[in-house]
Amino acid sequence: MLIPIKAAYLRQLTFSVIVFFLFISCGDSNSIGGGYVNESEIKIDTVFLTNLPFQSVDPYTGQLAYSPIGSFNDPLFGEISSFALFKPSIVEGNEDEVFTNSASTILQLRFDTTFVYGQENETLDFNIYRVDELWRGPAYKMSDEVTFTTSSPVASFSSNEIDSTGYIDIDLQGTWKEDFISFYTDSTDSRDSSYKYLDFGLAITANEDANQIKYLRFASSSLFISEPQVTQDTIALPMLDWAYDLQRTAGTVNEGQFVMSNTYESFLYFNLEPIVQNLSSQNFVRAELSLRSDSLSLARSLDINEVRTENPPLRYQLGPSVDLAYDLGFNDISSQAIYDSGIYRFDITDVFNANIFGNTPLEDVYVYVSQNFGLLGFNTFYDASQDPENAPKILIYSVVDEVE
Repeated sequence: MLIPIKAAYLRQLTFSVIVFFLFISCGDSNSIGGGYVNESEIKIDTVFLTNLPFQSVDPYTGQLAYSPIGSFNDPLFGEISSFALFKPSIVEGNEDEVFTNSASTILQLRFDTTFVYGQENETLDFNIYRVDELWRGPAYKMSDEVTFTTSSPVASFSSNEIDSTGYIDIDLQGTWKEDFISFYTDSTDSRDSSYKYLDFGLAITANEDANQIKYLRFASSSLFISEPQVTQDTIALPMLDWAYDLQRTAGTVNEGQFVMSNTYESFLYFNLEPIVQNLSSQNFVRAELSLRSDSLSLARSLDINEVRTENPPLRYQLGPSVDLAYDLGFNDISSQAIYDSGIYRFDITDVFNANIFGNTPLEDVYVYVSQNFGLLGFNTFYDASQDPENAPKILIYSVVDEVE
């Protein structure tokens, strides 16, 4: 029996934001206008963000496009290990189909051929086990735990057997196959509920010494049932449910930096109201939040042929939130930063204007790494102890005196 052990999950850590303004008067090159109004000068107020406020939340990890499986000891972000859970559907079954224990149950899995995390040339060995307890993909969170019996695998396979398109066919055997066929051919009214509450699906794990994480695409995977003794078409069943379970130990954070990831152990939680209230003028034309990542440390920390998701997308959204874990993962009412040469830039002009002219509250502003469909994303950023060029800041562009 394997029972994943997890450290206590970090809860909310909220600190105050201390800001100070640096006023920079720009020359003629920083101007707007022409055509309808006289050309005007632009003043840039730089607000450096210190004592950054961090928060954590327990993310949902079910039914995403990508499900990571494997492990990798990332020099910056720690030991990462993940396995996947899945459950085939029986909704297409009907009483006219004849299947016995001699039927074949072929699981066709689709692995992504574009993305891996860790050593690119690693060969992984996988085992599939029966899960021992109920779980639900839409409600599954990273801190959840499930148990599964490891004494008798339903199937085993190697990543060397995956074809060039990412597909592999796996013959599922044993008592799981017999039980599944029994559920599938059940003609009673309790068929669906029996399958839901009496069969807990399967788990896929990689060898413990793996040095790579692969991504499964369950929405493109299927279970095929066929009966050699009966003339009928093969039945293809989609996946009913899936999720992944991830554990991570803390990595090494360089002095003067902080880490954010889409596993949400740490993200930024701002109250921007004081900044708006302290504007010297409301006639600004643009507000921009800037965060710089340590691209050099990211590149130097990996050995040859080791890879991670580069420059994972950064997003922000406004609160408050009833279910913050869900909103960070799936709320599409958010804005993405523009990334260029190590710098993430958010245009926050609209939210400043919404606060000034529409009383939109800015007490709960979340800046976080996008869940990115399940692709694991980690990044390290400079904090306010760095030089002004690298420090996190908000730039406020305001219109000043008109040029005659």
